[in-house]
Amino acid sequence: MVFVPAIMGAGVVFSAATLVSDVLSHGTRTVLNRRARIHGRMVAATVIEPERPALVEATHPAPLPVVALVGSVAAAFGMYVAVGATGNYLRDGGYTHRIAWIWALSLLVVTSAFVLAAACLTLASHGDDSPPWLWAPLVTSPLLGLESVSTAEVGRARRARWLVVLAATSTTLLAALATWPHVLMPFDRRAADLFDANKLSVLDVLGEAAGSTWLTLVVAFGLGVGTVRCRRLAWVFISSVVVSFALTALIRWFVRRPRPLEGPFPGSPDSFPSGHLVQITLLAALVPLAVYELTGSKVLRRWSSVALAVIVGLAAISRINSGFHFATDVIAGIAIGLTVGSWGRLALLVPESHRACRRCRTASVTDGDLREVRHSSGVGERRPGHRGVIDVPDRAARFLRAGAIVSCLGSVALLSALGAADGLPRNPDGDWLTPVEGPAQIALLVMVVVGALAAFRWPAVAAVVIALSGVGLAVLSSVAHPPAVAVGVAAAFLTPAVALWVAWQRHETPRRIAGLALVTSTLLAGSWLVADATHAHFFGPTHPESPTIGFDDPAIEWAWSGAATDDGFHVVAMSKDDDRAVELRVRGGGDTIDIGPSVVTGRVHRFEVDGLDPATEYRYEFTADAAPTGVWTGTVRTFADDGAGDVTIAVSSCARTGSNGAVFDAIRAIDPDLYVITGDAHYSNIDRDNVTAFDRAYAKFLTAPAQAALYRSVPIAYVWDDHDYSGNDGDSSAASRPAARASYERNVAHHQLVSDRTINQAFSVNGVRLILLDTRSARVPGETLLGAEQLVWFENELLASSPTHDLVVVVTPTPWIGAASGTADTWAGFADERHRISQFIAEHRLDDVTIVGGDAHMVAIDDGTNADYSGTDGGAETPVLQAAALDRPGSVKGGPYSEGTFPGGGQFGVITVRRSADGVEVTLEGRRYDGEQLVGYTFNVER
Repeated sequence: MVFVPAIMGAGVVFSAATLVSDVLSHGTRTVLNRRARIHGRMVAATVIEPERPALVEATHPAPLPVVALVGSVAAAFGMYVAVGATGNYLRDGGYTHRIAWIWALSLLVVTSAFVLAAACLTLASHGDDSPPWLWAPLVTSPLLGLESVSTAEVGRARRARWLVVLAATSTTLLAALATWPHVLMPFDRRAADLFDANKLSVLDVLGEAAGSTWLTLVVAFGLGVGTVRCRRLAWVFISSVVVSFALTALIRWFVRRPRPLEGPFPGSPDSFPSGHLVQITLLAALVPLAVYELTGSKVLRRWSSVALAVIVGLAAISRINSGFHFATDVIAGIAIGLTVGSWGRLALLVPESHRACRRCRTASVTDGDLREVRHSSGVGERRPGHRGVIDVPDRAARFLRAGAIVSCLGSVALLSALGAADGLPRNPDGDWLTPVEGPAQIALLVMVVVGALAAFRWPAVAAVVIALSGVGLAVLSSVAHPPAVAVGVAAAFLTPAVALWVAWQRHETPRRIAGLALVTSTLLAGSWLVADATHAHFFGPTHPESPTIGFDDPAIEWAWSGAATDDGFHVVAMSKDDDRAVELRVRGGGDTIDIGPSVVTGRVHRFEVDGLDPATEYRYEFTADAAPTGVWTGTVRTFADDGAGDVTIAVSSCARTGSNGAVFDAIRAIDPDLYVITGDAHYSNIDRDNVTAFDRAYAKFLTAPAQAALYRSVPIAYVWDDHDYSGNDGDSSAASRPAARASYERNVAHHQLVSDRTINQAFSVNGVRLILLDTRSARVPGETLLGAEQLVWFENELLASSPTHDLVVVVTPTPWIGAASGTADTWAGFADERHRISQFIAEHRLDDVTIVGGDAHMVAIDDGTNADYSGTDGGAETPVLQAAALDRPGSVKGGPYSEGTFPGGGQFGVITVRRSADGVEVTLEGRRYDGEQLVGYTFNVER
């Protein structure tokens, strides 16, 4: 509620302070003298050279793109204030409701902004031929100034401008990438590993002090007092500090990147950029100028720059070493400091701004040197045929154009070959985008070729076509590949597009250059936002990342355990090298057991451990070539004897491929006896018979640090759903079915599979029977979900398990509850089969059954009243728990659920069985990554 008024209020305060200061210090003489000198020069220029534009001859305009930018900002600001002020005046409850004088002042500001915008845009579009009516408003503006600087100062100005452009571009790029944390995180982690916190702790004091706010303010005040020779420097420094604070706050609000979890402010959303480095870099840019003003020594100015640059570097290392910021936060802070500092240095090179200074060294060159400087430096003159922003020789322009064409065609050929070999990138959710994404990618590749051919005659059009097609391809690639790949695709086409633009602009008018740049940048910005939204939807985390450190075993790439019983378990692991002899050592209960691999397929090793004690924790490690690695890889707790003690089972599904979300830490924190994955362990959507592709998908999520830590501490049971079996809504006809089955048998520690077609299985955990259904391998749309063989097996399992167990948990990746629909991908699409199962439960009075589902991105619980599809009154009221999504966007399927639905990511379910003399108490819960219970339901099962 205070955001807009605070900004407006701050602007009014600073503007008022500036006006009051100017009036008190200089009155109106400075402005009048300046206008008089400019008009005098205009008269002289007109008399001496009538054919030359008098305004340009008498003054040195700012670069026309800068003038256009100022005009655009002024127009946008005027429109914003006009709409906001009018709306708040007319709207009940608005900030200025019924306060007409504030509205009137706002409209006066709006008028001034529009006048400035009109003047700037007219000057930018007409250039040297600007109409005379512009002279009056612009001669008092800093956009026009009297140039009386030396050739050296002109060189400094050019360097400062390029530094501003490079630093501002770097800041913008880093800020955009910071919204895609997966792009920056690998670099940040490698950078953090370079430093030793203990050895470099002495730098932390320097980093904390050098960039502190109080030091910046003290230095600013000292410079304001000390630089009496150059009042301009004092004001530039103070305003630069204010601007840098505002920029830092604005970017932090936009990016909201969490700080490193191992630092002193873990998770605080203000990591990007580093405010300390912004201020230190700003000091390094401007303090040497103050040293020069006070001492007149260029040697001291140079060495102070070197010393401050060293301090910037040490402070940067300190902020990374201490865990305050990531490396890219520090780099962005330096870039912002350079941007603002370079603008400040550039502002000091406007001679007219130093008229009120006393013996100022920066503006020591007299006005009489103006014409000599122009002819010697080229400032104010344009060589014949050159009209663009960047001066490019003809030979270089031809080279840029040819290189751009060859680069585009090469990139198209490479992407086409990759698409033919591995298939085009496909969106994992199989939604509305699926039918068009393939043709769209092909069309965009064709457009790039068309643009490359058009570059021979229409380079400007070609640059826009190639740039937009490249960004479009990057957006579509981001649905199936990490952001770094999308950035690489965009760069492959944006680079030649920029080269074509540079070659084209050298003979064009500023108006056409600015117009093309505005159109292109607007379209690219929109495309970038779409890419960002696409990445956030398909790959972005839905909750905070886990701080868990990655598993590092010298012999093993990944490992997990499963098929646990009361006397044993299985371990599956992949070695880092081929043809390596890997064995397993198990220790616990006073025993040490060495086991050789029973099955070895390539680099994947399977170990079966049996003969263990019930309810006992065992640790396991690997030996490579008969040598212990010295790393205890994981732990497994065997199940208790049937009916002995309580049981805790965690269950969930639906994680983006390779997710490292904090939800996996939350599951590990409850220390369950078993973790059940009910499908969609990854979203690779492999729709071809390629075992290697499935193996890569397993490796990707099994090596994610948080997931790896969970799987090394809890035995798992896993059955697939569509996205980790084939693709969206996959069924028995999927081409990937043989490869999915082969890879599952190779990589998963599973219980005995009862069929060579499906992966359904059943096992017991401390008197609780779990029946895992395969709802994909035998599915025939419109006919059957389980297939005849699995359906009969399921009914037999229900009959056999209910009398001998305290609770029967049916695990179905496909949601159970929902109104019958022939097209639904859930049990609602197979209403007859669901009716048969529900009727079977009612007929045999199986009142100890509960159903657990996945797929739907929500946690939800029903007490059984909505789950009875038997057609009898209360005959099959089986409680239902929907448990998802681990790390996918929230969604709701089916229902209703008596206890409510809670869509979202970072969620999981918990089944707790507590035994007493009176019977069995079962609690179903839906929890969040921070441990909060979203929904819960408790019921009793009589023995």
